[in-house]
Amino acid sequence: MSVEGIEFVTVLVRDPRTQKEDSWHSYIDYEIFIHTNSMCFTRKTSCVRRRFREFVWLRQRLQSNAVLIQLPELPSKTPFFNMNNPHHVDHRRQGLQEFLENSSSGLGPSDDSISCGCKASPASEES
Repeated sequence: MSVEGIEFVTVLVRDPRTQKEDSWHSYIDYEIFIHTNSMCFTRKTSCVRRRFREFVWLRQRLQSNAVLIQLPELPSKTPFFNMNNPHHVDHRRQGLQEFLENSSSGLGPSDDSISCGCKASPASEES
């Protein structure tokens, strides 16, 4: 098989940004970028912003559908997370990146929800 014929899916978690909900509440969201040549996807590139609680939601949904597969863990939700500390933010970003990479490698083409968690997630869940 030639190199051109090999399917790939590249998932990147990048560009963390602080978002303010109001004067007291803020959160960090991350850009999730997918580039692929896989026939399983209708779009070859996709980009969306998601926050930590949406990764939690995605993992819960994937786990409920993947009873025979142990999904990787998300980075821990620590009470000492400081969104003003670039090291904390980047460490979480790396953990989310690893989660998406490892989750997508263990799931088949029918597990469409991995593509950025693009299905709507409930807004009522806490981050």
